Amino acid sequence: MNILVHLKSRILTEALVHWLGVQTAHSVYGFFSYGVRGANGPPDMVVCDGSNCLEGGRCRWPETRVIMVDTGRREEDILSCLVSRQIDGVWTTDMQPDIAGKAIDAVERGDFWLPHSDFRKVLRQARTEKHGRFAELSEKDRRIIELIVRGYKNREIAEDLHLSEQTVKSHVSRILSMLNLSNRTQLAALFAEKRP
Repeated sequence: MNILVHLKSRILTEALVHWLGVQTAHSVYGFFSYGVRGANGPPDMVVCDGSNCLEGGRCRWPETRVIMVDTGRREEDILSCLVSRQIDGVWTTDMQPDIAGKAIDAVERGDFWLPHSDFRKVLRQARTEKHGRFAELSEKDRRIIELIVRGYKNREIAEDLHLSEQTVKSHVSRILSMLNLSNRTQLAALFAEKRP
């Protein structure tokens, strides 16, 4: 896998390229003001700081996975980037070095990566701020979310609420669209701890 490091600081970029090159079996190279050095093709993953994440990464290579090194961005900005899929993971500057490889592996598999200490905080924030639109949902929609969180299938939800399965599918699609989510798993994860 090709990993491109693109940080504002040249010295930090050089250091991270070297460190990741030693710690992982991946091809790691840096992006500098004068261009990319050491590239073996387009990157499969980009590790960048906040401003560079928002400028590059997915714009140039849409299939590329992006890990943002959090150098002090607002939590709301990070959450927004995660939910909108501008980034796939976050490294904090105080993260233990051995965690970097785990983060790379998780993001490479298509998972999100957040430091464990931040996960619950971001999840709570997602439920309240990003999904403030939850208040716009009907009681029936809220009940459908509750049943999805409990693991019910559409057929089971239809039986419980005395609706057709097609009506339930329509509700679920509208709920996902309204909350800017891709699938039921994301919906269940967001609302698992706090039943609507």
